[in-house]
Amino acid sequence: MGAGYRSIPMGLCRATLIAALAAFWLAGSSVAQIVISPERLDFGSVRVGEATVQGVAIFSVSTVAMLDLSLTGPFAFVVTPPNALAAGRPLTVLVQFRPVVAGPVGAELRGKGIAVALRGVGLPAGAGAVAVTPPTTRHPPAARLAAPAVARPASATARVESIPEPAAASAPAARSSPASLVVSDAQVWISLYSPQDTETATATISGISGVAIGSVVPATAPGIFALASTCPAHPASAATCTITATAAAAEAPESESVDIDSPDGVVLGRVMFMSSKSYVEFSATPASIDFGGVSVGDKATRQIIFADRGGWDSSLATTIAAPDAFSFSSCGRTLRVGRPCTLVVAFAPTAQGPFSGSITLSSLNTSERTVIPVSGTGLPWDPTMSAGSLSFAGTSGETHSVSLFNPTSHVINILGVTASESFAASAACTSFAPGQSCPVAVQYLPTAAMNGVAQDGQLSIFTGEPAAVSQVALHVAANRASLAIDRSAIQFGRQQVGTVGPAERITITNAGQASATVGVQSAGDFVAANGCGTLAPGASCTVGLAFAPGAAAARNGIVVITGGGAMQTVGLAGEGVAPLPKPNRNVPLSIASGALGGVGLNLGFRFPRGAPAPGAAKDGIEVKPNRVEFACAVPARDEAAPLTIDNFAGAVRHVTYIVAGPFEVTGCEDLPAKGNCVAGITFHGRVDAGATNGLLVIADGGSADPIAVVQLEASVVRASSGISRPRE
Repeated sequence: MGAGYRSIPMGLCRATLIAALAAFWLAGSSVAQIVISPERLDFGSVRVGEATVQGVAIFSVSTVAMLDLSLTGPFAFVVTPPNALAAGRPLTVLVQFRPVVAGPVGAELRGKGIAVALRGVGLPAGAGAVAVTPPTTRHPPAARLAAPAVARPASATARVESIPEPAAASAPAARSSPASLVVSDAQVWISLYSPQDTETATATISGISGVAIGSVVPATAPGIFALASTCPAHPASAATCTITATAAAAEAPESESVDIDSPDGVVLGRVMFMSSKSYVEFSATPASIDFGGVSVGDKATRQIIFADRGGWDSSLATTIAAPDAFSFSSCGRTLRVGRPCTLVVAFAPTAQGPFSGSITLSSLNTSERTVIPVSGTGLPWDPTMSAGSLSFAGTSGETHSVSLFNPTSHVINILGVTASESFAASAACTSFAPGQSCPVAVQYLPTAAMNGVAQDGQLSIFTGEPAAVSQVALHVAANRASLAIDRSAIQFGRQQVGTVGPAERITITNAGQASATVGVQSAGDFVAANGCGTLAPGASCTVGLAFAPGAAAARNGIVVITGGGAMQTVGLAGEGVAPLPKPNRNVPLSIASGALGGVGLNLGFRFPRGAPAPGAAKDGIEVKPNRVEFACAVPARDEAAPLTIDNFAGAVRHVTYIVAGPFEVTGCEDLPAKGNCVAGITFHGRVDAGATNGLLVIADGGSADPIAVVQLEASVVRASSGISRPRE
């Protein structure tokens, strides 16, 4: 070989023989077998710029195979004979190591069924030669490095392919040894090939003949490597002795000086043992990521610190086996020793539910790889309600609550709360964090007209960031009395003046959902007997009515029935029979035992002329006059009279009119605050002469309670000589 080369080891012949014997042993097999010897080449230490060559014997048993060899790093190879591998015929591959930088280097010779690990250490130019005895125990090459397949080269000639190179290791300066001792290697490298590896290296000491050696110890106690030496007890005739150091993988490369001391402690020589990591070792912190819950539409990120704790830089490939909800940033193509990379992983769920996957970081020039599991759960985007509806019994002031829950991964802000008519709503908070709830209260506050009426409504809760509207249906059950009367009018027929006729009955039924106190008032020449009192839902009662005419004429009246917040009337009519008397100015008005506006009454009296009507000035209302008479009315002609109504209250008052008899009232339905109004009463004249009467009940427009009664009378005279009698 040329200058700078070391000779091919003589062990190659032995390796060829071993391959041939193995091939002979496998010859009976029908399966193609390829035998390789050795499975690893350790080139030891070589100065930068120089080269050394070693060989590998390859033997194919039963088939002809194409080697398809490839190689990386500062190594080159040549095949003898050429590339084809004939069955039953050995083939030699010569591998050359020529380091270009100082430090440990590794690679792999690969082919179909072939994997040979290559190791060597580059020494700085000018350093002493190093003879490293190959370790007797080695891990299989597969436990070292398994580089991915490389495309077949264009030719099988020797070549060098670049791979990422580790930083050059600085070798400590060697100390001088006495002339009597020669240290073969002042610096001895121990290459470790995996984090679990243990390797040895040996230095040879010559010139020891006649030299007394007392001990071989670490220069600094207690030492790092396990040492074994033949020097202290060497025979006097021995020309050489050895020092062997054993190293295990550590966090960082280690070095240790070993002194060869005389019996009196004088240092006769020194050798430096240095370990190096000839492998790639990945680490990831954290080793896995669980994003927990993230709302659909939101995005969360986490960081992974990825590093190479070995001794070689690595070409890097990053892949992700996960749904599209996960994404990541790349660490680039190369991961260098001592230069960690920050890998950013993002989770943006596209649907609710669990997601899982993994991120794999692989070395392109070794078998090292790290798998990082990732997981997360997609959460809802909007808040949820504890109930979709609220039901109310119909009692004013009744309150119910519903809770707004935050199942998302972000804070929810409440912008406003609204409810339909008859309801009032309020929220207990303005914002609430993930996993928390916020109660919202709804109170039933109906108006008088809607109190107890069945109705439906809606509660709306407006939230922001993100904007959403949560709605709850509101239902109110009917809860009021409703009185049904079986007759709307009663005709009593003819009855003699001064007597009481037979009773007529009306039936009142409570068709509502609440109890009602029934009030009965009769007006005119009629008498009422209230037998109801309080009616439960579904119950019925009867009211007796009798005709007691006070004059021989057609008599009209009315009975007012109150209860359940409403007022109803039944028209009454009859005819008094007797010689035509003077019109009776004292029309009886009897109010049967019952209820009026919530006040119990038991009244029975007649109104003398000029006396105020019952209810006059009631609740701030006064009516003048309380008795209106149309005297000497002309047949078939309408007559009119004024009625003044005073409102002493400080608010506008709405009233309604109930009229019995041939009379009509117009105007003044809305009374001004602290003012009065003049209504018109019209008598529609009869064709025939005679006397008649009627009744005007003025009721509150809101509660329907009677507040005043005005007695109405009229007499019609026959026309004489075409001149009507003037009205009084």
